[in-house]
Amino acid sequence: MATHSKEIANLPLAIEQASNGKSSYQSDLVNYYYNTSKNYVEAIKWCKILIENQGARESEKEYANRILGYCAYEGTGMSKSTEEAVKYWKQGVRFKGGSCALSLARLYAKEMKDSVESIKWYQKSAELKNKTAAYFLAQLYESGYVLKSVFKSNKKIYYPDVNMDIAQSAKYYEIYIENMGYSWSGVPTNSKLLYKLAQWYYTGEGSLNKNYTKAFNFFNMAIERNESSRDEYKLTQLEEGNALWCISVCYRFGRGVEQDELIARRYVKRAAEKGNENAIALLNE
Repeated sequence: MATHSKEIANLPLAIEQASNGKSSYQSDLVNYYYNTSKNYVEAIKWCKILIENQGARESEKEYANRILGYCAYEGTGMSKSTEEAVKYWKQGVRFKGGSCALSLARLYAKEMKDSVESIKWYQKSAELKNKTAAYFLAQLYESGYVLKSVFKSNKKIYYPDVNMDIAQSAKYYEIYIENMGYSWSGVPTNSKLLYKLAQWYYTGEGSLNKNYTKAFNFFNMAIERNESSRDEYKLTQLEEGNALWCISVCYRFGRGVEQDELIARRYVKRAAEKGNENAIALLNE
Protein backbone atom coordinates (compact mmCIF):
# COMPACT_ATOMS: atom_id res chain seq x y z
CA MET A 1 0.00 0.00 0.00
CA ALA A 2 2.98 2.32 0.42
CA THR A 3 3.87 4.98 -2.12
CA HIS A 4 7.32 5.94 -3.31
CA SER A 5 9.67 7.15 -0.59
CA LYS A 6 11.16 10.62 -0.90
CA GLU A 7 14.12 12.17 0.89
CA ILE A 8 13.97 15.83 1.87
CA ALA A 9 17.26 17.70 1.41
CA ASN A 10 16.47 20.42 3.97
CA LEU A 11 14.00 19.05 6.51
CA PRO A 12 13.94 22.14 8.81
CA LEU A 13 13.13 24.37 5.83
CA ALA A 14 10.39 21.98 4.70
CA ILE A 15 8.84 22.00 8.17
CA GLU A 16 9.00 25.82 8.26
CA GLN A 17 7.34 26.16 4.85
CA ALA A 18 4.72 23.53 5.73
CA SER A 19 3.99 25.29 9.02
CA ASN A 20 3.39 28.46 7.00
CA GLY A 21 0.65 26.69 5.05
CA LYS A 22 2.54 25.62 1.90
CA SER A 23 0.58 22.54 0.84
CA SER A 24 3.32 21.11 -1.41
CA TYR A 25 5.68 21.00 1.58
CA GLN A 26 2.98 19.47 3.75
CA SER A 27 2.50 16.73 1.14
CA ASP A 28 6.27 16.18 0.98
CA LEU A 29 6.37 15.78 4.77
CA VAL A 30 3.55 13.24 4.67
CA ASN A 31 5.51 11.25 2.10
CA TYR A 32 8.76 11.58 4.02
CA TYR A 33 7.39 10.59 7.41
CA TYR A 34 5.24 7.75 6.09
CA ASN A 35 7.58 6.18 3.54
CA THR A 36 11.12 7.22 4.46
CA SER A 37 11.50 7.79 8.20
CA LYS A 38 8.48 5.60 9.14
CA ASN A 39 7.44 8.16 11.74
CA TYR A 40 3.74 7.46 11.38
CA VAL A 41 2.60 9.80 14.15
CA GLU A 42 4.21 12.73 12.30
CA ALA A 43 2.81 11.51 8.99
CA ILE A 44 -0.70 11.46 10.48
CA LYS A 45 -0.24 14.94 11.95
CA TRP A 46 0.71 16.43 8.58
CA CYS A 47 -2.05 14.50 6.82
CA LYS A 48 -4.65 16.15 9.02
CA ILE A 49 -3.08 19.58 8.58
CA LEU A 50 -3.04 19.10 4.82
CA ILE A 51 -6.70 18.07 4.73
CA GLU A 52 -7.68 21.22 6.63
CA ASN A 53 -5.58 23.45 4.34
CA GLN A 54 -8.08 25.33 2.18
CA GLY A 55 -5.35 26.16 -0.33
CA ALA A 56 -4.35 22.53 -0.91
CA ARG A 57 -5.08 20.90 -4.26
CA GLU A 58 -7.58 18.05 -4.55
CA SER A 59 -4.77 15.63 -5.36
CA GLU A 60 -2.95 16.61 -2.15
CA LYS A 61 -6.06 16.14 -0.02
CA GLU A 62 -6.69 12.80 -1.71
CA TYR A 63 -3.13 11.74 -0.91
CA ALA A 64 -3.50 12.71 2.75
CA ASN A 65 -6.71 10.71 3.08
CA ARG A 66 -5.11 7.77 1.30
CA ILE A 67 -2.21 7.70 3.79
CA LEU A 68 -4.56 8.06 6.76
CA GLY A 69 -6.49 5.10 5.39
CA TYR A 70 -3.30 3.05 5.18
CA CYS A 71 -2.37 3.98 8.76
CA ALA A 72 -5.81 3.00 10.06
CA TYR A 73 -5.85 -0.26 8.11
CA GLU A 74 -2.30 -1.23 9.15
CA GLY A 75 -2.53 0.13 12.70
CA THR A 76 0.54 2.33 12.23
CA GLY A 77 0.56 5.53 14.27
CA MET A 78 -3.05 4.96 15.35
CA SER A 79 -5.28 2.13 16.48
CA LYS A 80 -5.98 -0.46 13.80
CA SER A 81 -9.48 0.13 12.46
CA THR A 82 -11.05 -1.07 9.25
CA GLU A 83 -13.94 1.36 9.81
CA GLU A 84 -11.55 4.32 10.01
CA ALA A 85 -9.73 3.13 6.90
CA VAL A 86 -13.03 3.02 5.02
CA LYS A 87 -13.90 6.52 6.26
CA TYR A 88 -10.62 8.04 5.09
CA TRP A 89 -10.61 6.27 1.74
CA LYS A 90 -14.19 7.35 1.03
CA GLN A 91 -13.14 10.91 1.80
CA GLY A 92 -10.26 10.46 -0.62
CA VAL A 93 -12.65 9.34 -3.35
CA ARG A 94 -14.49 12.65 -2.98
CA PHE A 95 -11.23 14.29 -4.03
CA LYS A 96 -11.15 12.16 -7.21
CA GLY A 97 -8.99 9.50 -5.58
CA GLY A 98 -8.84 6.49 -7.87
CA SER A 99 -6.26 4.88 -5.60
CA CYS A 100 -8.55 5.32 -2.59
CA ALA A 101 -11.39 3.69 -4.51
CA LEU A 102 -9.07 0.82 -5.44
CA SER A 103 -8.14 0.32 -1.78
CA LEU A 104 -11.84 0.16 -0.92
CA ALA A 105 -12.46 -2.38 -3.68
CA ARG A 106 -9.71 -4.63 -2.36
CA LEU A 107 -10.81 -4.16 1.24
CA TYR A 108 -14.41 -5.17 0.55
CA ALA A 109 -13.24 -8.23 -1.37
CA LYS A 110 -10.60 -9.37 1.14
CA GLU A 111 -11.90 -8.37 4.56
CA MET A 112 -15.67 -8.21 4.11
CA LYS A 113 -16.17 -10.81 1.37
CA ASP A 114 -18.62 -8.43 -0.28
CA SER A 115 -18.15 -8.90 -4.02
CA VAL A 116 -20.97 -6.52 -5.00
CA GLU A 117 -19.52 -3.62 -3.02
CA SER A 118 -16.02 -4.53 -4.18
CA ILE A 119 -16.97 -4.34 -7.86
CA LYS A 120 -18.73 -1.03 -7.26
CA TRP A 121 -15.48 0.46 -5.97
CA TYR A 122 -13.41 -1.10 -8.74
CA GLN A 123 -15.75 0.60 -11.21
CA LYS A 124 -15.46 3.92 -9.38
CA SER A 125 -11.69 3.61 -9.37
CA ALA A 126 -11.62 2.90 -13.11
CA GLU A 127 -13.93 5.89 -13.76
CA LEU A 128 -11.29 7.97 -11.98
CA LYS A 129 -8.74 6.61 -14.50
CA ASN A 130 -6.98 4.17 -12.19
CA LYS A 131 -5.17 1.80 -14.57
CA THR A 132 -4.96 -1.11 -12.10
CA ALA A 133 -8.72 -1.13 -11.50
CA ALA A 134 -9.41 -0.74 -15.23
CA TYR A 135 -7.23 -3.72 -16.14
CA PHE A 136 -8.77 -5.84 -13.38
CA LEU A 137 -12.30 -5.13 -14.63
CA ALA A 138 -11.33 -5.60 -18.27
CA GLN A 139 -10.02 -9.09 -17.54
CA LEU A 140 -12.99 -9.91 -15.32
CA TYR A 141 -15.58 -8.94 -17.93
CA GLU A 142 -13.63 -10.68 -20.68
CA SER A 143 -13.27 -14.08 -19.03
CA GLY A 144 -15.58 -14.08 -16.01
CA TYR A 145 -12.65 -14.37 -13.59
CA VAL A 146 -9.25 -12.88 -12.77
CA LEU A 147 -6.02 -14.76 -12.23
CA LYS A 148 -4.25 -14.43 -8.91
CA SER A 149 -0.75 -15.83 -8.52
CA VAL A 150 -0.61 -18.22 -5.58
CA PHE A 151 2.71 -19.98 -4.96
CA LYS A 152 3.68 -19.66 -8.63
CA SER A 153 0.40 -21.13 -9.82
CA ASN A 154 -2.60 -19.29 -11.21
CA LYS A 155 -5.74 -19.31 -9.12
CA LYS A 156 -8.99 -18.23 -10.74
CA ILE A 157 -10.94 -15.72 -8.68
CA TYR A 158 -14.62 -15.52 -9.62
CA TYR A 159 -17.09 -12.75 -8.87
CA PRO A 160 -20.52 -14.44 -9.04
CA ASP A 161 -22.39 -11.17 -9.59
CA VAL A 162 -20.38 -10.30 -12.71
CA ASN A 163 -21.24 -11.79 -16.09
CA MET A 164 -18.94 -11.87 -19.08
CA ASP A 165 -19.48 -8.77 -21.21
CA ILE A 166 -17.06 -7.94 -24.04
CA ALA A 167 -18.42 -4.41 -24.41
CA GLN A 168 -17.63 -3.71 -20.75
CA SER A 169 -14.24 -5.38 -21.12
CA ALA A 170 -13.38 -3.19 -24.10
CA LYS A 171 -14.45 -0.07 -22.20
CA TYR A 172 -12.07 -0.80 -19.34
CA TYR A 173 -9.21 -1.91 -21.60
CA GLU A 174 -9.47 1.48 -23.30
CA ILE A 175 -9.04 3.25 -19.94
CA TYR A 176 -5.97 1.11 -19.31
CA ILE A 177 -4.59 1.89 -22.78
CA GLU A 178 -4.78 5.64 -22.09
CA ASN A 179 -1.70 5.22 -19.87
CA MET A 180 0.08 2.73 -22.11
CA GLY A 181 3.66 3.47 -23.06
CA TYR A 182 4.23 6.33 -20.60
CA SER A 183 7.18 5.61 -18.30
CA TRP A 184 5.56 7.46 -15.37
CA SER A 185 2.45 5.30 -15.58
CA GLY A 186 4.17 1.94 -15.27
CA VAL A 187 2.04 0.58 -18.12
CA PRO A 188 4.17 -1.05 -20.85
CA THR A 189 3.13 -0.85 -24.48
CA ASN A 190 1.18 -3.98 -25.39
CA SER A 191 0.58 -4.41 -29.11
CA LYS A 192 -1.20 -7.73 -28.56
CA LEU A 193 -3.84 -5.99 -26.45
CA LEU A 194 -4.25 -3.24 -29.07
CA TYR A 195 -4.60 -5.91 -31.76
CA LYS A 196 -7.20 -7.81 -29.74
CA LEU A 197 -9.31 -4.70 -29.23
CA ALA A 198 -9.03 -3.87 -32.93
CA GLN A 199 -10.32 -7.33 -33.83
CA TRP A 200 -13.19 -7.01 -31.38
CA TYR A 201 -14.35 -3.74 -32.89
CA TYR A 202 -13.75 -4.95 -36.46
CA THR A 203 -15.91 -8.06 -36.09
CA GLY A 204 -18.33 -6.89 -33.39
CA GLU A 205 -17.17 -9.42 -30.81
CA GLY A 206 -19.80 -10.62 -28.33
CA SER A 207 -21.91 -7.75 -26.98
CA LEU A 208 -19.71 -5.19 -28.73
CA ASN A 209 -21.05 -3.28 -31.70
CA LYS A 210 -18.83 -2.99 -34.76
CA ASN A 211 -16.85 0.23 -34.81
CA TYR A 212 -14.56 0.49 -37.82
CA THR A 213 -13.10 3.82 -36.69
CA LYS A 214 -11.89 2.31 -33.43
CA ALA A 215 -10.80 -0.88 -35.20
CA PHE A 216 -8.78 1.12 -37.72
CA ASN A 217 -7.14 3.21 -34.99
CA PHE A 218 -6.26 0.23 -32.80
CA PHE A 219 -4.87 -1.78 -35.73
CA ASN A 220 -2.66 1.18 -36.60
CA MET A 221 -1.56 1.63 -32.98
CA ALA A 222 -0.72 -2.07 -32.75
CA ILE A 223 1.53 -1.83 -35.82
CA GLU A 224 3.13 1.49 -34.87
CA ARG A 225 3.89 0.45 -31.29
CA ASN A 226 4.96 -3.10 -31.97
CA GLU A 227 8.69 -2.38 -31.85
CA SER A 228 8.38 -0.60 -28.49
CA SER A 229 6.43 -3.48 -26.93
CA ARG A 230 8.07 -6.05 -24.69
CA ASP A 231 8.80 -9.34 -26.44
CA GLU A 232 5.82 -11.08 -24.82
CA TYR A 233 3.57 -8.25 -26.02
CA LYS A 234 4.83 -8.07 -29.60
CA LEU A 235 2.68 -9.21 -32.51
CA THR A 236 3.60 -12.40 -34.31
CA GLN A 237 4.26 -12.10 -38.03
CA LEU A 238 0.84 -13.65 -38.67
CA GLU A 239 -0.84 -11.03 -36.46
CA GLU A 240 1.10 -8.22 -38.13
CA GLY A 241 0.00 -9.47 -41.52
CA ASN A 242 -3.63 -9.69 -40.46
CA ALA A 243 -3.56 -6.18 -38.92
CA LEU A 244 -2.06 -4.75 -42.12
CA TRP A 245 -4.65 -6.59 -44.22
CA CYS A 246 -7.53 -5.22 -42.12
CA ILE A 247 -6.11 -1.70 -42.46
CA SER A 248 -5.98 -2.19 -46.23
CA VAL A 249 -9.63 -3.29 -46.25
CA CYS A 250 -10.58 -0.20 -44.25
CA TYR A 251 -8.91 2.03 -46.83
CA ARG A 252 -10.31 0.06 -49.73
CA PHE A 253 -13.95 0.34 -48.62
CA GLY A 254 -13.77 3.51 -46.51
CA ARG A 255 -14.40 1.75 -43.22
CA GLY A 256 -13.48 4.07 -40.34
CA VAL A 257 -11.26 6.12 -42.65
CA GLU A 258 -11.59 8.02 -45.91
CA GLN A 259 -11.55 5.63 -48.88
CA ASP A 260 -8.19 5.55 -50.68
CA GLU A 261 -7.39 2.76 -53.13
CA LEU A 262 -3.73 3.78 -53.45
CA ILE A 263 -3.04 3.60 -49.71
CA ALA A 264 -5.04 0.39 -49.53
CA ARG A 265 -2.75 -1.16 -52.14
CA ARG A 266 0.32 -0.19 -50.15
CA TYR A 267 -1.03 -1.96 -47.08
CA VAL A 268 -1.92 -5.02 -49.15
CA LYS A 269 1.74 -5.25 -50.21
CA ARG A 270 2.94 -4.88 -46.62
CA ALA A 271 0.47 -7.56 -45.49
CA ALA A 272 1.67 -9.89 -48.25
CA GLU A 273 5.28 -9.39 -47.10
CA LYS A 274 4.20 -10.71 -43.71
CA GLY A 275 2.66 -13.77 -45.36
CA ASN A 276 -1.01 -12.80 -45.20
CA GLU A 277 -2.80 -15.19 -47.57
CA ASN A 278 -5.61 -12.80 -48.46
CA ALA A 279 -3.12 -10.13 -49.47
CA ILE A 280 -1.01 -12.59 -51.48
CA ALA A 281 -4.09 -13.84 -53.31
CA LEU A 282 -5.24 -10.30 -54.13
CA LEU A 283 -1.83 -9.35 -55.54
CA ASN A 284 -1.80 -12.48 -57.71
CA GLU A 285 -5.17 -11.76 -59.31
